[in-house]
Order: sequence, then C-alpha cells, then structure tokens
Amino acid sequence: MIELRSVSIAGTRAAGLTLALTWVLILAGCAAPPPAAHLDPAASAQAQAARRLSDAGLLAYLLSQGSPGPAPRWDLRDLTLTAFYFHPEVQLGRAQEALATERAALALLPGAPTLRPRLERHSDALVSDRHWSAGLTLEVPLTDGSRRQAQAAEATFLVAAQQARTGQVAWQLRSRLRARLCDLCEARELRSLVVQELAQEEHLQLLLEHRVAAGYASAPEAQAQARLAKQVAGALAGIDARTREDQAGLAAALGLPASALAAGEPACDGLDEAPAGQSPEFWRAQALRGRLDLRERLLEFAAADAAVRVEASRRLPTLSLEPGFLWDRGDRIWSLVGNLLLPPALTNAPAIREAVARREVQAKSFLGVQARVLGEWDGVRLRLAAAREARVRTAELGAGAQRALEALQRRFEAGDADRVELLRAALAGSAALRAQVEARGAARRALGALEDLLQEPLTGAPLSFPPLAPAMMPPPNQEAA
Repeated sequence: MIELRSVSIAGTRAAGLTLALTWVLILAGCAAPPPAAHLDPAASAQAQAARRLSDAGLLAYLLSQGSPGPAPRWDLRDLTLTAFYFHPEVQLGRAQEALATERAALALLPGAPTLRPRLERHSDALVSDRHWSAGLTLEVPLTDGSRRQAQAAEATFLVAAQQARTGQVAWQLRSRLRARLCDLCEARELRSLVVQELAQEEHLQLLLEHRVAAGYASAPEAQAQARLAKQVAGALAGIDARTREDQAGLAAALGLPASALAAGEPACDGLDEAPAGQSPEFWRAQALRGRLDLRERLLEFAAADAAVRVEASRRLPTLSLEPGFLWDRGDRIWSLVGNLLLPPALTNAPAIREAVARREVQAKSFLGVQARVLGEWDGVRLRLAAAREARVRTAELGAGAQRALEALQRRFEAGDADRVELLRAALAGSAALRAQVEARGAARRALGALEDLLQEPLTGAPLSFPPLAPAMMPPPNQEAA
C-alpha cells in the first residue's frame, strides 16, 4: 500500500507541475491593467475658461519655437503656435496620431504562439501503476517575409497619412486665424480714420450752423451735413461691433476665451509679406507638390497598394510549427508537428480583388483632389491680380487727394479758400485713405488664399507642434468617483 501510494503521488505531482507551468506562462504575459480614466465636463470647461496668453507652458513653447522673449509679439506666427498649444482640434489630431502609431505597432507584432496543456488520467495502468499523462504543445506561426514587409509598409503609410490629416486640421486653424487677424487689423485701421472723419464732419457741421445763423448758408445744407455726421457716427459704431466680433472669432480660433485677448494686442505686421520674384508657374507647381491633402491621398494610395501585396501573399498556405512534450505514465515523448493553414479560397482571389478595388478608389480620390487644387489655383491667381490692381489704383487716388489737399492748404494760408473747403478736401482725402485700407485688406486676404492653396506659410520658419501631453484632462471628480 505504501508503494502504490507513492507512485500515485508522483503522477499527481507531474500533473500539478504541468498545470503550474501553464499558469506561470499565462500570467507572465499579463500586464497590469491601465488605470481608470475620468472626464469631468464642469472641471474641463472651467479649465478652458481660465486659459490665458500668460500661461507659463505656452510661453516656454513659444520660446522653444524662436519667439522673441520675454513678451511675445502676438503676430500671426505666435498666434498660430498658440492655437497649436491650446486648441482641442489639434490635440484630437495628435491623439489620433498616437492611436494610429499604436495600431501600427500592433499590426507589426508577430503571430502569437499558442500554448496547449494536456492532462490525462487512465483508468487502467498499462505501465506499472501510473495512471497520469501530462504534457505541453506550443504552436509557433511562421509568417512569410514578404507579407511582413507589406504589413510594415501599410502600417507606416497609414501613420503618415494620419499625420497629414492632423496637419490639415492645424492648417485650417491657421487659415481661420489669418482671416480673423486680417479683419481685425483692417477694422482697427478703419476705426482710426473714421474717428478722424467724425471729428471733421462734426466740425464742418458746426461751421455750417454758424453760417446759417449768420445768413451765409442755407438750413438744408446744414441739415444734410448733420445727416452725414450721423452716418459716420453709425459707421464708427458698426466698426466697433465688428471689432468685438473679430476678437471673439480670433479667441475661438486660438482655443481661448474672448477675455484672454485683453492681455495681448495682436500685431498686424507680416500680413503683407510674400516672397518676391516667384512666377505663377512656381506657385502652381508648389501647390501640386506640397499640399497636405495631396500628401494624405498619396500615402493612403501607398497603404492601399501595400494592402494588395498583403492579400496577395495570403495565397500561399500559412505554416506553423508545433513542438511538444508528453510525460506518458513514465515515458517521455518529444514531438514536432508542422501545420499548413490553407487560405479561405483556393487563391484568395476575392480578397485580392477587393484590395485592388480599394487601391483604385484611393487613386481616383487623389486625382479628384489634384483637379480641385488646379481649379483653386485659377481663382487665387485672378484674385491676386485684382488685389494688386486695386492697391495701385487706390494708391494713385490717395496721392491725388493728398496733392489736392496740399494745394488747398496753400490757398487757405494765402486767404483764397475758407475752412469749409479745407475740411471737405480733408474728408475727400480720408475717403481715399479708407479705400486704400480696404484694398490692403483685400490684398492680405488674397495672400491668405495663396497660403491656403499651398497649405504652408509664405514666409518664416516651419511650424511644429508642442509635445503631446499624456493626459489633456482635469483630475477625476472625487465626488463622482
């Protein structure tokens, strides 16, 4: 009895060791789960409302990008970098980049081996008194090298395509920023002129009222002048409302509350800068070569082409090796098995045809975007030419009005003209200056349209994103938790 019991314990130990080894191998591949995440809408809204241009992290990021310190100039470049730092659309794009990178890393992992434990108990002991058999088999898939290369290429192209999409999001923010900044600068320039015009109109109204009282002018003339003064005052109120709206739009494009712009005055210089000496053919070729959406379509086409090669590689059977060990009631058995996994269809033709069709769709998508870019170029070219002509024309009108005002000033000083004539000439010159401001604003918008066509700044150093924070969210709500 003692001998039989000891043998039974030996078999039980072998089975226990097999199970223990299995669990050790399983647990060795298990990592600790990630911590739970929480979103607190009230806290995140409060954090966004508290954002300011004086944020220490923002200033450090601007300094790292070459912004002169300690106080930023808040020109278009600084404002663009501020939007990159704060705006949630850019942060979403960066998070999608990180997701695409993780997916690519997952796709490049080799096939996972399969561990199969085996435990048997026999009712009849054929060899001595041993009833137990225990063993392990490990299946290791062997992937074809060409398939791994194609999978790696597809994953790399998809990550790069997501980066191009994030770049487009960032560029759309810059485009909105430039448009709002152009509107804001034009409104500020117009306001200074209109304030001066209002003072001149009111002065002229006062002079005419004095003349009416003295019998040198008619009452309808003074009344007409009063209406003109009211119209200019209304125009000034409209410009103030437009300025507030432009400031709010600029803050929204930055990802900041409107109150945050009180700490900085946006700079308007640099909006008129453009590289000189470039021909229209150069800009056209640049647009067809460097646009982010064209780059995205090319990368998606390359990924689709790599997917065709992946499916084509699946025409061949997949090989896996299965080494194993079995302790069979005292006998040690080693084994090596080779498995062939056949494709779902004999040649995997349906999956290959689908991948080819997807590649063709991506090719047509690229050609469609290319045609749209060519159409946009024609419009931008005409817009630039019209803006240049308007600036030349208004500059000539302004110069003529200035010469007339100077001549009238000399006549006034000589006693050949009165102050009413001088004020009316000054108002005519102010109207010419307003036309110049509006023409300059149209030229700035035309340059912005050229930048949008190229999807890159016309001047200045390249722009780069700030490091992506690991968690762009407030701490969890303790009460909710």
